[in-house]
Amino acid sequence: MVCDENNYKKFITAINCMIGRVQLPIIHWMRKQYAVDYVDMITEPAPIKIFSQNTSSVLMDTLR
Repeated sequence: MVCDENNYKKFITAINCMIGRVQLPIIHWMRKQYAVDYVDMITEPAPIKIFSQNTSSVLMDTLR
C-alpha cells in the first residue's frame, strides 16, 4: 500500500473468485474497511480451495 503523506493514492489487493457479481461488493467493502482509493483484484476460480488444499504449486505460485 502506498503512503498518503504526499497525496499518493492508496491501493490494496484482494484475492477473489472470478464470479463477476462479487467484484463490486468486495471493492466497496475493502475501500470502506481499509480507507483506500483503489482495489486491485486477483481472480481465480475457487481461491479458497486453492489455498486450503494446496494441491497446485503452479496456481499457488501465481497467487504469491
